[in-house]
Amino acid sequence: MRLLEYAQLTRPTKPKLHPKQRIYRNTETSNRLQGSRARPFTRSLAAAHRAQECAPPEPQATLSAPVATTPPKPDSHRGSLRSDTPLETLENASPVVDEAQDIRDKLAEQRRAALSDLGKLPTVGDSALDELYRDIVSERRIDAFLAKSTLYDLERQVWVDIPSGTEDKTNLTPVSTREIVDARNTKFWHLDDRTQSSNPCMAIKAAGPSFSLPHGGNGVGFDNAASVFDVKRDADVCEDDADQLAVYNRQLFFHQLNRVFSRSLLFTETRVRLVHCDRSGGYKTAWLNVHDHPRTFIRLILGLSSPRESALGLDTSVQWTIKNGAKVAGNRYARRLRKKVSTS
Repeated sequence: MRLLEYAQLTRPTKPKLHPKQRIYRNTETSNRLQGSRARPFTRSLAAAHRAQECAPPEPQATLSAPVATTPPKPDSHRGSLRSDTPLETLENASPVVDEAQDIRDKLAEQRRAALSDLGKLPTVGDSALDELYRDIVSERRIDAFLAKSTLYDLERQVWVDIPSGTEDKTNLTPVSTREIVDARNTKFWHLDDRTQSSNPCMAIKAAGPSFSLPHGGNGVGFDNAASVFDVKRDADVCEDDADQLAVYNRQLFFHQLNRVFSRSLLFTETRVRLVHCDRSGGYKTAWLNVHDHPRTFIRLILGLSSPRESALGLDTSVQWTIKNGAKVAGNRYARRLRKKVSTS
């Protein structure tokens, strides 16, 4: 707006000229253009000239004071796009905006595909989490761990060393000597569409008769992930983040054919949420405060990283033969008779 006002105020009035005076008009225009060349011809000035040429005729006005001929200084805050920002600046910023929007569109497409297979995921109460993985570890051992560990303050009933006001989700990722892999910079390729990939924050890397290496190589992917986790901030998390876990669970089924169910967790600095998927559908739980329910939180972590494949949701009656990191054959055992049936 400032540039437009400046252009309107400095615009000379156009009195009607006698035909004999037209020759002087060209001289006056030439002088005015020469004066404009003395100023730096910036994009902002070009936009002002275009606005001046397209502006409708204005009534003549008498100025009581001279108007400064120095053009206004260009805006140094290029990061903020205002209504008077030149069109060229908006065009330069569009690739960044388009890339972010493209990522959001791809994630939304993945969620639609997953929910189309699984159906709508109902939300159940957080009490459902308290019933999970009770056979993994006893209450006595959990209490002993909490009493000795420096990670949990029993008096204040909070987990320590978890930042409550962090601005970077990187700081929320725990460091562990267990098979927890930082997967933020790893692409987990989809099996149904090789052009699509996921990017969970963490994964439990597993080895055994139910897991193979992704594409026969090293690293971690849906082929050898026991479970995957996402980490968000309380200030940023939304319902789409929970539905994105259904995308991960669906791909675990595609890559691990002896899956019976798959579960993933969504963490913040204060809460946790679980998404469960099986061959009949799935559900997602309400948020659970990890400070108020430390025992349930411990059972969730132990259950989703358990060395027992049955606890991870895998059918242990199917045993794959792994060669050079790839599944080449498999055997199925009858549960009661333990009869070996070749599936190669």
